[in-house]
Amino acid sequence: MPYVLLLSTALAWPDAWVSPVPAGPLALEGAGDAASGDLIGRMAFGGDAGALYVRMELAAPADAAQAHGVLLELDGDAVIDLLVLFEPGVGLLARENAEGAPGTQLPFTAYGPPVVIAPVADGRRLVADGTRSFVDLALPRAALLDLGVTDTTPIRSIAVTGTSVYAPFLDVGGCPGGVASVCPTPVGSFEGPLRIDADGDGWTGPEELLAGSSPVDADSDDDGVPDGEESLEDSDGDGLADVLDCDSDDDGLLDGVEAGIVTLLPDTALTGCVRLDADPTSTTDPTAVDSDGGGLPDGAEDRDGDGMVDPWETDPGAPGDDLDTDGDGIADALELQGPDGSVDDDDSDGDGAPDAVEGLDDADGDGWPAFLDDDSDGDGVPDADQGAGDLDGDGLSDTSDPDVDGDGIPNAVEGTVDSDGDGIPDLRDTDSDDDGVPDAREGVADPDGDGVPAYLDDDSDGDGLTDADEGAGDTDGDGIPDVLETDSDGDGLSDGYEGLSDPDLDGLPCFRDLNCDGAGPTDAVEGTGDRDCDGIPDFRDRDDEDGFCDPPGPVPIVAPPPAPIVIEQPIGGCATGGTGGWVHALGRLVTRRP
Repeated sequence: MPYVLLLSTALAWPDAWVSPVPAGPLALEGAGDAASGDLIGRMAFGGDAGALYVRMELAAPADAAQAHGVLLELDGDAVIDLLVLFEPGVGLLARENAEGAPGTQLPFTAYGPPVVIAPVADGRRLVADGTRSFVDLALPRAALLDLGVTDTTPIRSIAVTGTSVYAPFLDVGGCPGGVASVCPTPVGSFEGPLRIDADGDGWTGPEELLAGSSPVDADSDDDGVPDGEESLEDSDGDGLADVLDCDSDDDGLLDGVEAGIVTLLPDTALTGCVRLDADPTSTTDPTAVDSDGGGLPDGAEDRDGDGMVDPWETDPGAPGDDLDTDGDGIADALELQGPDGSVDDDDSDGDGAPDAVEGLDDADGDGWPAFLDDDSDGDGVPDADQGAGDLDGDGLSDTSDPDVDGDGIPNAVEGTVDSDGDGIPDLRDTDSDDDGVPDAREGVADPDGDGVPAYLDDDSDGDGLTDADEGAGDTDGDGIPDVLETDSDGDGLSDGYEGLSDPDLDGLPCFRDLNCDGAGPTDAVEGTGDRDCDGIPDFRDRDDEDGFCDPPGPVPIVAPPPAPIVIEQPIGGCATGGTGGWVHALGRLVTRRP
């Protein structure tokens, strides 16, 4: 039978291998079902532009005199379509199934004539990895294509070992003994399916599985750049391969913008990782932080990230405009556009904030970058009064921050006045009235209608209790801070009426205590009455309130009882003219009988 040799060049064996999920139940074997050529475990795969690589594991070191190969099923009908076998001294051979018997190990007479698809030097590699032994096969993609195996063909495979392309197998992967009588229907032993390049992006299925990208999505990171045009390496060292990283070089420009993408792929989802290039005639390198090598990162030159050179931007494709004489992060080409035309002035607008801090942001959109704008955020407060740092740590320079202290009250409202006299202007003071309650908690509302906003009012709700006494809490959990409501504990009694006393000594002042006196019903039940008329409201009165009301006025003073008075009477007579009598003196009745 004639051999047809397809010329091939030497292939680079993979450094890593991947095992795709099996199509169905997979009978994995241990060692011992064949004395020689015993297949164990699962197959693994690799791929590149030249070949599909197959790795099989043997129970013992491979015998170079044996043949090793795979049975391929290509269309999902459970019929083995191809036998690809490396035969020592000949090379990698392929035989097609001519009869199409479904689901069985075919007799060798059913296969067509063998075709050499790779020479001896390229087709097989024997590998020993510590205590494990492998056989690697390289199936050239061009030869597979000639045999009808395209990039999108679902390949399911079974490993085999033998002695010749014409002789029965020594072992069949997943089939103990590897003979038809023991394993007549090897369908359950198929590995795969695996497609060489299902999404047509230029990377093989094994390569994408190893990199973590999708073998069925031509734009795995949805950056607009086809996976095949991105690297499987990690250019910026952030742990993501470029094919999964929408800013592969971490320069601040999205890969799609740098690559000049203006049309989205069908597989590109709008996830926020893609932006179309506003000027596709100028592109940069998505894997190089500084494409023009001029010294400034691409993202620092194209600050708005749109791919176009806009006013107050330099060109990331032109190294000549990157020079920065004073090292403030602003290119000389831009500093020269300032009023003084100086490239070494560290505070070009003289507002006390260094150019390096203010930078090129245009927070108020007036067309002037912050380093040349004396009111960078357009809030009416000069940058010189707002400061040069980042007081609230929000990443915005204070000169460009409309709320320097981050209390939710704009600089334009708080202004530069120092309400509490602590030497800190209100726009930089998080407690402008120094009452212990943050401005962010008090806000600009005016609950008591006295014309003073809460953040400046010592008694914001006008209930008679100072904000310092009421504090920043929300006792009744209604979402309104105590300083802004007149019934902090929600018991129906106003805070001013309940006051700060603590009759039950539980540590809670009455305006926060639902049972102020700690006795009897709650304050809401006891209310504001005074049932025993003792001048103490019932909610604060700890004694028994029996409902009897004593008359008003001072409490009468009761004198101590007087000593008894004894009147001596003669025998036979009485002071009253009777024959024995009673004398009443000072409320005491005293009797002395003769």
